[in-house]
Amino acid sequence: MAKEREHLRKIADKINECIAHEFGFNLKVVGWENVIPEMGDRPQAIINKQIEPYDIFIGIMWKRFGTPTGEAESGTEEEFNLAFDCLKKFGTPHIMFYFNQKPFTPNTTDDLKQMEKVINFRDSMFQEGLAWSYNGDENFKDIVDEHLTKLMVKLSKKSEEETQKVEKRIMLEPYFAHPYPMQENFVGRQKERDLLSRPDSHVSIDCDWRDGKISFVMVLA
Repeated sequence: MAKEREHLRKIADKINECIAHEFGFNLKVVGWENVIPEMGDRPQAIINKQIEPYDIFIGIMWKRFGTPTGEAESGTEEEFNLAFDCLKKFGTPHIMFYFNQKPFTPNTTDDLKQMEKVINFRDSMFQEGLAWSYNGDENFKDIVDEHLTKLMVKLSKKSEEETQKVEKRIMLEPYFAHPYPMQENFVGRQKERDLLSRPDSHVSIDCDWRDGKISFVMVLA
């Protein structure tokens, strides 16, 4: 799948150059090629540990499923399981999975077994969501280019809407410190407390550091 990975990096570069600045994001493609050698754990566990948190997971399969990792039947399956568990718990990352439908002729029984695992994995995935098929690496390039561009626009709009909701909530729901703890030196100031607790009140307190009023202002803040 080297050609698909190369296409993906070029697509990310194009999106970064064309629309990333406008929407305030930057795409960085990270895979097992980005890890460094390490000892003391399973190879896939080392890969998982070195890959930083990500926002989008893109999986690609064709005729081979892969080799067992100790936790799953292949590295891709283990990575997908981790991403899917995270999606169910936290709502991220966005998962996009693609299966190459380009014809090929199996030459060994191992080829047949590998393809069977791919088909079973693909079928199970459609019980959890929507995957996509493509026919060859050039078709992959066109499809993923369109999908990623649409996704980035969608995520950018969602982020902008959430920001606007937060700003609107802050404007419509101002914070008032009442009720606040009554300190001993506030006894007899109920009138002032009521006045400062009114949303429409504008009060200026003129004081120096010696008369106790500075404590009153600090409690409200």
